Amino acid sequence: MNKRTRKPIVKEDTRREWLRRFESGESLEDIAKKESFDIRTVKRQVDKAEEERAGKEARQAVLRDALHDHFKDMVDLVEKVMEFINAKAAVSLEPEKEKLLDGLRQHLPRSPIFKYLNRWEHLQKGKAEINRKISGRLLDIKLLLKLGGDDIKDLSKENYSSLRDIFNHQIECWSRGVKALDVLRDFVMKDTGKLVDVNYGRYNIGMISKDTGNRLKNAISKLEMKMQKWEEVKELGELYIEETRLRNKLLDELQVIKLRRVVPGRCRYCPI
Repeated sequence: MNKRTRKPIVKEDTRREWLRRFESGESLEDIAKKESFDIRTVKRQVDKAEEERAGKEARQAVLRDALHDHFKDMVDLVEKVMEFINAKAAVSLEPEKEKLLDGLRQHLPRSPIFKYLNRWEHLQKGKAEINRKISGRLLDIKLLLKLGGDDIKDLSKENYSSLRDIFNHQIECWSRGVKALDVLRDFVMKDTGKLVDVNYGRYNIGMISKDTGNRLKNAISKLEMKMQKWEEVKELGELYIEETRLRNKLLDELQVIKLRRVVPGRCRYCPI
């Protein structure tokens, strides 16, 4: 009695080739005849190859969508960071985005972005500290005006509050190197009868006597010349200059990622 000859196992690349031939128009019968296989075996292997391909395509689709979402998350993160940089503020992210920032660092280990971000945070803390010092010096406006050359006693708390806002504005302008208010040009007293309504630029100081207004104008003029020489104003100006340079560098690097929409490298949050 003759022993049955066992056909060799059909390998994956073989059944893929059979599927290709079948889809190109060759019948299962012809494939079976040419390959010396039973037609049922050929059909079973062609069906299996179709299933394998469908599964692979499904996995690729899932992976493609996951990668798309991952890169979109990265681009959203970059846009969020750019918002803080454009606002010239410290970068404050939610916990999930903080993790993504760590992932971006893994994607781009040699990028200067993270060195720039560290320096950016240092600058923001430096600005905040100097502004706290300036706020401390501006607490006693009455004393400052006296140092400016005139002991003006008939101002209200509201008047002093407005002056504090004005001086904060002036210091910001001097530090940034932009146009500040000019007391000779922008200090305006509108006569309302017994009192004058005083405005300094867009700031309303309030209703005071005309004599007090004149003395206040003179005191502000002298005080502003002194304030421009404050060490804090000089330090703040230096930080603003560095901030502008750093802001441009950061935005340039982040813009590349935003426009690419694909981040090279890998991180622990990548879907592959």
